[in-house]
Amino acid sequence: MRTRGPCRRQGGYTLNRSSYTRKGGLLAAVSVLALVAGPSLALAQTQSRPQTRPQSASSSSQQDERPEPQVEMVIDGDPMMRLLPRDAIESVDDPVMVPASAAGEFMRDEEMILGVYDGKQARAYSTWHLDRHEIVNDHLGETPIAATW
Repeated sequence: MRTRGPCRRQGGYTLNRSSYTRKGGLLAAVSVLALVAGPSLALAQTQSRPQTRPQSASSSSQQDERPEPQVEMVIDGDPMMRLLPRDAIESVDDPVMVPASAAGEFMRDEEMILGVYDGKQARAYSTWHLDRHEIVNDHLGETPIAATW
């Protein structure tokens, strides 16, 4: 926290309220994110792992029973692990489009979009929705397209 200099009436230092408010807001946002996302990620990770290691015929029953992570592949020596099961994130199929003039009813001006243009038609997909679905299966005229994020 920043301080502003001595306060003559109180004989001490006063806090810069804007700095205090920004840090408090950031702390609150991170806390809410941890409370919401933490259990979901932990649950997804534990559901994708086998609960016990397979026992070989020569192993004793006193062996450690810790779960083994489900390693998908190794890239440059680092294991890639699956946190969500396959197809856990649903795609958007044949989305309903609205004219750009009506988009202001549910989108902010500063919101980002992913745009597609084939020379005749244009489509815009909200990155807010793409963050949650990651893929949109659509058509530009007769041509099927997949917008991925």
